[in-house]
Amino acid sequence: MDGEQEVSQPEGPYDDCFPFRPDERWVKYELIGFVDKVISLSPLDPRELKNLAILKYALGLLPLMPTGVHIGLGMVLRVGGETSYCDLFLSEASFKVSKGGYVSGSFGGDSFSTTIFECEAGGFRDGSLDHWGIGSWELEAIELLSLGAELAFENETEESDIEWDREYYEDDPWDDFDEKVRKWVEAGGEID
Repeated sequence: MDGEQEVSQPEGPYDDCFPFRPDERWVKYELIGFVDKVISLSPLDPRELKNLAILKYALGLLPLMPTGVHIGLGMVLRVGGETSYCDLFLSEASFKVSKGGYVSGSFGGDSFSTTIFECEAGGFRDGSLDHWGIGSWELEAIELLSLGAELAFENETEESDIEWDREYYEDDPWDDFDEKVRKWVEAGGEID
């Protein structure tokens, strides 16, 4: 191939990022603020503070898939035989905001759940990522806490993989993501 230059394609915008859209940056800061509210509203033990710190760190890395992170936070209220919950989950493979519960009656019980928003590595998206949906979920979670909900954590994080000294507010990964999306679109790629 004398005289021919190979033109390199830029990496796809989702190679190391969740399939967020550039205009969805707000959710990162909204959920970091939510974690701060949980910290301020709840009496916490050291284990709970550590889990919330891991969650806040991982949220700060969005839209990047946080290496080694596997953390879930549930606000769970049990009253009699009924349960209500709001969950937030983030790992290096998925991000999910959901709610649900269990109600009992004279003829048994019924469980229900709603995915507010979910996305996964590889491009899967489900639900609506909008201010109303996330804001309503957040208000419901805060109400559950005010009624005495317990914090429930799922933590399988590989803490040795966490770069705790990374300043995610100063070197915002979303700025890099926006640049990757711009280059991708200029090269003829499409964003759903």
